[in-house]
Amino acid sequence: NQSIQEDDASISSWNRLVSSLPRLSRNGTPDELDMKILSTCIPTMLNLMVVPIVNAVDTFYVGRLRDPLALAAQSAANQCFFTVYFLAAFLPTITAPVVARAIGEKKWDEARDRVCESMFLCNVLGGIGSLILIAFPEQVLRLVLPKSGTTVMAYAVP
Repeated sequence: NQSIQEDDASISSWNRLVSSLPRLSRNGTPDELDMKILSTCIPTMLNLMVVPIVNAVDTFYVGRLRDPLALAAQSAANQCFFTVYFLAAFLPTITAPVVARAIGEKKWDEARDRVCESMFLCNVLGGIGSLILIAFPEQVLRLVLPKSGTTVMAYAVP
């Protein structure tokens, strides 16, 4: 165990990165497991990029108004919206290992049921969060705006 740690310490970060990349098989193509792992990379990266891209676009367009109160209101509203988004979006992360286990055991019906349950709960939680945001915007925005932010509140509430 000590020799493994010593070997790891002597390898640079770059060499560790390069050694962890998929290798081509003898016929010149990556093996099946590497292809499955790589096929999930792009959708996962796109999923993780949604929030920063939306925030950047919102900030760009609202920033063009040249009104700091509008920008502050937009930031507060985004925070509230994405909090609700993440409350519903955590379910697929929890469901994935359960579905993977069921698929690994070739229990297709169980895997389908877990996916359907997760989608149902995501829709219910998202719907409840949306209704709360629509019905009580001022109360929700008070969670992220200071009490002295009444001027910003006027911009943030639709």
